[in-house]
Amino acid sequence: MQTLLYITASHRPDDVSVSRRIAGAFVQMVQGACPGLCVQQLHLDGAKLPYTSPAILQNWGRIGSGDALSDLAPADRENIRQMERLTAQFAAADRYVFAVPHYNQLVPYELVQYFTAVVRAETTMHFNETGCHGLLRGKKALAVYASGGPMAVDGQAVTLGDQWLRMVLAANGVTDTRVVVAENADFVGYGAGQDRLVAQKIEQCRAELEDFCRD
Repeated sequence: MQTLLYITASHRPDDVSVSRRIAGAFVQMVQGACPGLCVQQLHLDGAKLPYTSPAILQNWGRIGSGDALSDLAPADRENIRQMERLTAQFAAADRYVFAVPHYNQLVPYELVQYFTAVVRAETTMHFNETGCHGLLRGKKALAVYASGGPMAVDGQAVTLGDQWLRMVLAANGVTDTRVVVAENADFVGYGAGQDRLVAQKIEQCRAELEDFCRD
């Protein structure tokens, strides 16, 4: 059974967040088009994600030097176990859908914190003398971005957040990433204006459906 991991980084609820409304509709389309698909949802807002503290770095060094996980303090053990669970979940997924708002051209810090926790040498990537080589090959991702204003930088329809997410995914082997952008959400007006924007972007997602589901 294949798995789709649906990751949201918006601080707003499903019925208000533009990125969640669009991405959630696409996930429903994928479920309808791919019978038997297992969908796992991970809402990063309020998820109490582990973070790479000086203590965690020290503990990784201890484990690498031969110490057992049981030798660590209980709080440190749980932090590392949570990272391992998140890494295993991410590595096991076959498809990814991201609902990501952009604030001042950047993604929310929870998404950065999430990838800091899940990216792991010899699980999601491999290092050697030639550089970094992603291990999660053959997977697909769709990212829905939403912004209250324009998302172009110096006339280019790309943001620092988009560049960062694509680079992180590619570094771990996920090179097939498509993007749906819902910008100027604050300028189209709340209510009917945003409803039209969301409907337009859902149709854009629909155009990606067949290829996204294809093995």
